[in-house]
Amino acid sequence: MSNLRVLAGLMLIPLAFAAEVAASPSPVASEDWNAIHRQMGATGKNGYRPMTSRAYQSSARFHSRALNSYGAECQQVPVETAREHLTQVQSSVAAVKKEIKKIDSETATKAGIQEDVAAIMKQLAECEKMCGMADKAIAGEKVENAPVCAHCTSIEKQLLAIRKSEDAMLKKLGISIPDDEHADHKDHEHDAKK
Repeated sequence: MSNLRVLAGLMLIPLAFAAEVAASPSPVASEDWNAIHRQMGATGKNGYRPMTSRAYQSSARFHSRALNSYGAECQQVPVETAREHLTQVQSSVAAVKKEIKKIDSETATKAGIQEDVAAIMKQLAECEKMCGMADKAIAGEKVENAPVCAHCTSIEKQLLAIRKSEDAMLKKLGISIPDDEHADHKDHEHDAKK
């Protein structure tokens, strides 16, 4: 009888191990996502491209800062200038959203990044809302500088939060990408000449 208990206990060990593995993201899977990313520049079933997402975030921040600077420094921002920058912010935010939507639910579940994806989508929705409000402040023949600046500041805060959430998500996926804010472009130029 005691041998049966030992045997039954030994049979439960693989089940317990399997439950533990299923409950947390697998480092092996994380290495797989990184390997796929290194090979193709994308990961997941639908080809989420983190460097592309990062580039669009940088573009949105750049244009938001430019529009904010115009609003703060100029007595009257030309409508055409304001529209150009806001259009670029909107386009870049839409492109980031498109990339994040490429993260399929299976990958998100396996990697334990569902909360990160949800947070990013919420932050992107807030960016879209602020873009809409800035658009209303640009309507007509005159730009309302103060509201445009306030909306641009909010957009930039959301974009920084997106960056932080995406960094956390990439860490869980085991993917590291160059830091665009501090990249040494000379190394990239040297690599391109090879």
